Amino acid sequence: MGKYCDYLFLNNFLRLNSKVSNQLIISLAFREFLEGWHQVIEQ
Repeated sequence: MGKYCDYLFLNNFLRLNSKVSNQLIISLAFREFLEGWHQVIEQ
């Protein structure tokens, strides 16, 4: 029973982490996109 609970906890933790890391990746990619766009405009 204990191992099953650990598995559920780990599963929920990883799911939560993937949401957070997805947000981070999206915001970083968006920032890089904006910086690249500014460079294109300045040229």
